[in-house]
Amino acid sequence: MFTKTDGKVGTREYVSIVILCISIKFTDTTPTLLFKAGANAGWIIAFTSSLPALISLIFLLMLLKRYNQNLIDIIYRLTGKYIGFILGMLIFLPRFFLTSMNSRNFADSLVDLFYPRTPSWYIYAILIGTSYFLAVRGFEGIGRAAYVMQPYIKLVLLILLIMALKQVNVNYIFPIFGSGLDKIFASAFYYSSTYEEIIQLAIFFPMLRSYKEFKLGSLIGMGYCTFEITLFCFIYITVFDNPPIQIVNYLFQSVTRIVYSGRFVSNLEGMFLFFWAMASFIRFSVHLYMISAYFALTLRLKEFKPFLLPMAALIIIIGMIPDNMFISIFIVRKFLLNTNWVYIYSLPIILFCISQLKGDYNKSA
Repeated sequence: MFTKTDGKVGTREYVSIVILCISIKFTDTTPTLLFKAGANAGWIIAFTSSLPALISLIFLLMLLKRYNQNLIDIIYRLTGKYIGFILGMLIFLPRFFLTSMNSRNFADSLVDLFYPRTPSWYIYAILIGTSYFLAVRGFEGIGRAAYVMQPYIKLVLLILLIMALKQVNVNYIFPIFGSGLDKIFASAFYYSSTYEEIIQLAIFFPMLRSYKEFKLGSLIGMGYCTFEITLFCFIYITVFDNPPIQIVNYLFQSVTRIVYSGRFVSNLEGMFLFFWAMASFIRFSVHLYMISAYFALTLRLKEFKPFLLPMAALIIIIGMIPDNMFISIFIVRKFLLNTNWVYIYSLPIILFCISQLKGDYNKSA
């Protein structure tokens, strides 16, 4: 018998969404950027860079509890029609371009590592097309897919970690502070954009069953993502050492290739590829759903599902503009990551201060 649902998700589905949106970044070029900044201390930066996001999240949760609305509605309520439109577009535009660059990065990674004879645009179209068909099932459908896939993905990652232990040399973490404490401190803010989705996902607040579930899901998801990204960055430095780690663009994929699986698993790399791809499909479906929601709600439109297909097409068009992955990752994407965090993390704090001054909320809440 089929049970009737309310179209909303609970804590476990939301935690799964947060994890697949943020934690999966240890499989892309994010760790390489961290180690370029902090040398041996890149794994420490992976941890400290979560602190600005956590502070901003605390202010965001207070706002959500006060107004019980999504982030865009809160922005309009506190800043008005014109400033609200500008602030909403300043969330939408960087998120849109980052989604284009990140999805292009994933497609190029597949081509470089596994399908060198396949045109990049073909892989790219399959990625965005699959993400679109998942996104049209709604936030509840995405949440269920994330929750179902989560145990299998984590089991595969656990297997990888266990098999990578024999390649680990803990001495490679020294000097433990890498480029210096000043560099670690600066990079903690500079690369805190790794966790920025924890704020942007507040657009889906009404799609959770209660404020308590959103709060619990955000905090658990944030804690787990910080732990997992830090753990894998630690594994990377203890396997590759510095400076070699700074010139390896695909650290996760390189680890899967050097582990020894024994005679029982002839192609372990293919298993990792499958689950990595599944996690990426879910991640980009969330991003596609997110940018469509920000665009529509910023324009004060109630329905945003009709924008899913146009946004998917635009993502492919914009993502294919850069001539090569170097331009995509180390120029455009790096610029957006290193600038957008200031706005994303300061926004909840600014809105909270405006809320305090206006006092247009139930103070008993």
